[in-house]
Amino acid sequence: AQRCVGVDIQQDGIRYLRETLGYPDVVCADITQPLTAPLNETHWDLLLIPEVVEHIDDPVSFLSGVHTQFAARADAVVLTVPNAFARDNFRAAQRGIEAINTDHRYWFTPYTLAKVAMQAGFSVNEFRLCRHGTVKRRSFIRNRWYARNPLLRSDIVMTLAFGA
Repeated sequence: AQRCVGVDIQQDGIRYLRETLGYPDVVCADITQPLTAPLNETHWDLLLIPEVVEHIDDPVSFLSGVHTQFAARADAVVLTVPNAFARDNFRAAQRGIEAINTDHRYWFTPYTLAKVAMQAGFSVNEFRLCRHGTVKRRSFIRNRWYARNPLLRSDIVMTLAFGA
C-alpha cells in the first residue's frame, strides 16, 4: 500500500502510537460519523475493520454508519471476526466451558456476519475462513484436517462492497 492510516476512538491509544511508538499516520475518530482529515481527503482502496464488530453493541448500526461515511470514499471493506464454530470453541463446549473474550458482545458465523453486513447496506463479495496461531513444523495433518473442515477455523474474513 502507498499509505495506511490507523483509526481508533481511544485518544490515549492514539497518543501512545504517535508519541511513544512513532506512528504518525494514526487518527482518533469515529468512522461512523462525519469524517475529518485525512480520512475525508482520500479515496481508499480498502477499509479494514479487523476484530472490531464483535465488540460493538449494535453491529448493524455501526456498519450502516461506516457505509454512509465511506460509500463514496472506499472501494471495499474487509471485516474479520472470530468464528463461533471454531474448533477450540467446540472443544471447550464439550468440556462444559464457554471460552469467550469478555469484551465480546456477539459470536458470528459466515451466515450471521453476512446477514448483519447486508442489513447495513453492503453486499458480500467473498468470505474465507482462516486460523490464527503459529505454523508448527508438523502441521501437514492439521492443515489437511482444516481443509476438510473449514468451518472449524478460528476466524472469518469477509470482503464487502458498497451497495446492496
